[in-house]
Amino acid sequence: MIELKDICKSYYGQGIENKVLRHIDFKIEAGEFVMLYGESGSGKTTLLNIIGLLDPCTSGQILLDGKNITNLAGDEQAKLRNQTFGYVFQSFYLIPELNVMENVCLPAGYAGKKKKEMARRADTLLQEVGLADKKKLRPSQLSGGEKQRVAIARALMNDPDIILADEPTGNLDSGNSGKIMTLLKKQHLQGKTIVMVTHDPEMDRYATRKIRMADGVLV
Repeated sequence: MIELKDICKSYYGQGIENKVLRHIDFKIEAGEFVMLYGESGSGKTTLLNIIGLLDPCTSGQILLDGKNITNLAGDEQAKLRNQTFGYVFQSFYLIPELNVMENVCLPAGYAGKKKKEMARRADTLLQEVGLADKKKLRPSQLSGGEKQRVAIARALMNDPDIILADEPTGNLDSGNSGKIMTLLKKQHLQGKTIVMVTHDPEMDRYATRKIRMADGVLV
């Protein structure tokens, strides 16, 4: 379970405070598929990044299964990011110099896993996302939908309990969007917790719970 307690986030520039999140309180139970939606600038991506320890909050607490993870040491946070969370971003963030297989294996490499073990896991995941025949290609040789499927396979490499997805269909057409959402829903049905940011109301049907954000608060 993820619990956020009185989360606030501000950015400062030229002596001015920009309050992005204001006193956020909510819980996400294990196995939920939660959709965070709202207009651009509502704070949903910032909130997702705070949940995933990609961005620190200004104040408040983040609890994971009852443990306060807000101010963990850097190496402890890195371990959680590598093993507990899987990240899927709108812009894919694939490394252009690496092929598909190498991109998918990255999280396992950081975790110190053996090459044979990584290769077996990556082969299984690429089969699952329908890209087994493209594992030697570079990202530049893939379509947008294929890149996002590689990103999902990479996010699943260390078998995380929680998948955080920020506008994963934002750069895709409707056909590829449907494929990506089907993959995410399959992971949810297999027991993973998914928190997804979107501005597309068509995505609502995949979620078990919807949370609307506006001006840095839950509404």
